[in-house]
Amino acid sequence: MLRRGGTVFRVTVTWTDDGIGRVLDARYRLVALIGAGASARVYLADDLRLRRQVAVKILHPTLAHDEVFLRRFEQEARAAAAFNHPHVVAVHDWGETEVGPYLVTEYLAGGSLQALLATGALLSGSQAVKVGLEAASGLAAAHRRGMVHRDVKPANLLFGAGSRLRVADFGLVQALSETSLTAPDGVVIGTVKYSAPERAHAGTADGRTDVYSLLVTLVEAVTGSVPLAAGSSTDIMTTRAEHPIVVPEQFGAAREILTRAGLVDIEARPTAEQLMHELVHSTEFFDAPARLPLAGAIQTGTPTPVFDDASVEEMPTELASTQHAADQPPSPPEATPPRRSGHPARWILAALVILGAGAVGAGFMVSSVEPVQVVTTELNELRGLSIDEVRDVAFANGWTLDEDQVRSDSLEVGSVIRQSPGAGSRLSAGASVSVDVVVGPLLKMAPWVVGLDADDAVLRLEARGFAVGARDPRFDEIVPAGVVIDSLVSGTSVAGGVLMEPGTGFDLVVSEGPVPRTVPELVGASIGDAQARVAAVGLALVETDREFSEDVEVGFVISQDIASGQQTSRGTTVTVVVSKGQDRRVVPEVEGLTIDEATAALESVGLFRSGVSGGGDIVENSDPRPGTLLKPGEGVLLFAPR
Repeated sequence: MLRRGGTVFRVTVTWTDDGIGRVLDARYRLVALIGAGASARVYLADDLRLRRQVAVKILHPTLAHDEVFLRRFEQEARAAAAFNHPHVVAVHDWGETEVGPYLVTEYLAGGSLQALLATGALLSGSQAVKVGLEAASGLAAAHRRGMVHRDVKPANLLFGAGSRLRVADFGLVQALSETSLTAPDGVVIGTVKYSAPERAHAGTADGRTDVYSLLVTLVEAVTGSVPLAAGSSTDIMTTRAEHPIVVPEQFGAAREILTRAGLVDIEARPTAEQLMHELVHSTEFFDAPARLPLAGAIQTGTPTPVFDDASVEEMPTELASTQHAADQPPSPPEATPPRRSGHPARWILAALVILGAGAVGAGFMVSSVEPVQVVTTELNELRGLSIDEVRDVAFANGWTLDEDQVRSDSLEVGSVIRQSPGAGSRLSAGASVSVDVVVGPLLKMAPWVVGLDADDAVLRLEARGFAVGARDPRFDEIVPAGVVIDSLVSGTSVAGGVLMEPGTGFDLVVSEGPVPRTVPELVGASIGDAQARVAAVGLALVETDREFSEDVEVGFVISQDIASGQQTSRGTTVTVVVSKGQDRRVVPEVEGLTIDEATAALESVGLFRSGVSGGGDIVENSDPRPGTLLKPGEGVLLFAPR
């Protein structure tokens, strides 16, 4: 729809083509369509200048002609591009072309939470808490900058290849809300079924509105259905204005804080910052979350789960299933199922058997062939031996050794704890033997520390068995001093919930607070100019007094309490003294006064009697004459004729 004045027109604008192969602004080549909606299409694209993959969101062609939207779009894009956070999608660029305005962001190959849910998968409580915690971290940082999302939903929660969540589309809903494009029912801009009740009333949303929408998203991720979302848009908003969101039991220790996030009264809800901290504490009561079955950003036919590389390396499926078993006495070999029938060595052995059978058959067609005697060797007990000893045995007998790595806190590193086939089996040369070998202790779940005080972060990491190395200070205009901005392992960001080797060293990036400000020169400037100078560098100005000055004109600064060029923290108050101009005293009227009375009148205004001329008792005049301006302490001659 288009709204013009008080009239609403229904128009239909179609995309001219799928856009694949198009190059925007001689830089971004569209490679594949990731997704499409009513207001935008998203493409995987090649950045031809920087030679990297990016995501390009091209907005509806109609918006290219909406000046209000374009101004707001550029403003929001600039704000988003200046914002960098591990859990917010990075904005690289923006522009306008004949096909519509576009936004360039980092490309996240893991796809969205919406794509994950579309596969039919649901999240466990611990997985949902991890998603909620990372989303709350990004939202909290944005809210500190005054940025409210207004459209938190599964489609706007994206995952990188390493499974880290990032919130997308900050500022876009705000820009769209001021355009001529309106929602079909004219109620709100954004996705109604994830909206907080206050969204029905313009101008009432704040950061806690995003918290409500995040809760709705998490409940859907766990249960498969959106809470309180039956009926029309109006029905949804009416129901949510009367009923809180019921948080399912799967959320366990996180239910209390999440229940508050779904309250009708916005004032009763936690902020994103509070939600993040409470979810951090709740993770102490959850087992490590399983890896997310990411759907991938580009769908071809039926979505196929794509598992991120980092999670695969941290905890393969077969590794997870044997970890706890590794702490128990080894099971009898007969109870162990066959492993990896598709192993390459077995394919080779099968091929040799087939070729051998063909040769034997051909031989019988020509002449009789003596049967081949197959030599076998008995397989002894391998459990309890070191992997080096088992490798020697396999080499000596010509067997192929298939090693599976497992972890245990109680068994010796390098020891073999399972074998297949079992002891007593007879094997020929080339046969495959599968063993499980302990490679180290059980992996530990890294705690979430971003957003915590640095000392608390160290305690939390060390309590989980991790080491803390450097604390890298970094100035930040938003994050308070002493709070962790990022946690790094070998220079790479590592979020909480990741399974890692015990003893892994973490480096913490800790906020130093805002960049120090340099105090500007204020002496000699007008009070208005001085106020502008300090405001420009994030300082404050206060005027304590006004003094007379022979050199500085009225309304201009005489002195400042912090010298220009000094460094100070943002928000520091600089105190100044402002000139009242030159100090001048008015010669009073003394005619008719006695000598003593005239002298007292002069002294009362800071002047003195320099002499008396005439020898009389009554003053008739003065020099300088009454009304003359003199400096303090100057003399006046009195005339008192007989």
